[in-house]
Amino acid sequence: MTFLIEIVESNLQIKQGVIHGANKIGRVLQDELIKTYKDDGVIIVTDGSRDLFDDYVKHINCDNAAVYYATYGSLLELIKTTELRPNVGFVPDLKIQTLLEFRNFSKLQFPVVGLIHSLGNRPPFRDMEIVKDLIGDSDVLICPSISTKETAMKLGLNESHTTVIPYGIDLKKFSPVPSKSIKNTLRKQENIDSDRHVILILSRITPFLKMDLVPVVRLLPELIRSDPKLLLLIVGNVHQPTYVDEVKALIKATNLDSHVKWIDSPKQQSIETYYQLADIFLSLSDFSGETFGLTIAEGLASGLPAVISNFSGYKDHFTDGCEGFYISTTTGAIDIDGAFYSHSLKNFGDQYTQSIALNMPQLKSRLDTLLTDSKQRLKMGKNARKHAETVYQVDTMINNYKACFKACIKSFKAGLNTMPQPLYKNISDTLSHFVSTPLQDTTVFEISNYGLEVLEGKKPFASFENHQNRYMLIKEILLCLYQKEYSLKDLLNKIDKPDEIIIKNVLYMLKHYLIVATFNSK
Repeated sequence: MTFLIEIVESNLQIKQGVIHGANKIGRVLQDELIKTYKDDGVIIVTDGSRDLFDDYVKHINCDNAAVYYATYGSLLELIKTTELRPNVGFVPDLKIQTLLEFRNFSKLQFPVVGLIHSLGNRPPFRDMEIVKDLIGDSDVLICPSISTKETAMKLGLNESHTTVIPYGIDLKKFSPVPSKSIKNTLRKQENIDSDRHVILILSRITPFLKMDLVPVVRLLPELIRSDPKLLLLIVGNVHQPTYVDEVKALIKATNLDSHVKWIDSPKQQSIETYYQLADIFLSLSDFSGETFGLTIAEGLASGLPAVISNFSGYKDHFTDGCEGFYISTTTGAIDIDGAFYSHSLKNFGDQYTQSIALNMPQLKSRLDTLLTDSKQRLKMGKNARKHAETVYQVDTMINNYKACFKACIKSFKAGLNTMPQPLYKNISDTLSHFVSTPLQDTTVFEISNYGLEVLEGKKPFASFENHQNRYMLIKEILLCLYQKEYSLKDLLNKIDKPDEIIIKNVLYMLKHYLIVATFNSK
């Protein structure tokens, strides 16, 4: 099976730096799927350079496999010359419109599969509006949760164009430590006493795109009365410094400094150690775009009981009371449309998140239980690890993706291959009024002095490599005009190439002063 995958330049980088959420899972997917199909044939279409591509495929040990590089400009030519006919195209993102438009315009016969990472505010809603008008009968968007699928359907996507596949994680990396002494060593490295009961929040620190920390801070004094050894460990890169300053001021004003520790420059390459030194994982997302909750899977895999909001993509992770606790959430009919259409994620995010209320007495009760009952905490932690081994296997995720691809291919071959026509059928004509004088059949061309010197080898004609590959009639046209002047109509008749190709070359030669034109009035 020939597998076509679109990869943006940033995801070809070997040294990724800080990778969060969607980017992390996108990288896992592309690596594993390319390895899966490398012997059958993989086409990587990207805006990245050939050097980046070469380094990347070598990094994933696919440099000696049937893995091909293409840009959208060269993709169709690659398909023609190699006879590699894609059986399925995949974009690990909701932004599948470029591949859909390329496929639809080129009349190629393969289904396209995309992946929804975030779906709850204006930018992804806008992407969905575009995609649903381009999608064909056999195309599919993969949703990481049932909640995400429901959102997509409310936005007008047919149920047949969606499927739910949860994410998988590295269960070897995210695993419990084998002994208490190792756990205490990890704590010592972060200056945390071994007898503290650590509640871990691990997330990007922003109330507009993840969770508002203030409700938890307001609850801390009551929790501390039940458990004086409580320590709230907040780990994550700060995306809203002003907000963090205000939260820290609130902590100081309520004398909670000794019960809260911040790590705002976490060690990304060993992020698992923060889970391994903790006792409880806490995540109370109230972000409209939350589709899954990757950190929840990582926390459960690390053997931590989880206390999470019963909200959006979080709802499908575990059984309440077995691997952790769900905290109920509520909202009501409020007017946030103005903030939504203002295109400010900060403004909309703030108004939305402050309309999602947690059941605070329930939160206190659940945390009190886990903080004061070590047996239940350990039991839930063991259940959490066992559950993670069942539902978060990377191999299971990849197999589910492969099954999705096969189903799309099968339905495509069965005749469910109606695809929308391109929205803009003649871009050149649409933009033709921009110029002052369009080419006509009667336009006459002659070789310029510069063109003559290039043809005779007296002067070089330097051009970009992609131009050399695109404009291949330069010499032939110069030889024609060396003999005499030609009208556009005469050139089209004389040269045995499609009209569009000849005109494209003529315009390039005019632009670079290899030829000149006389525009007749008739």
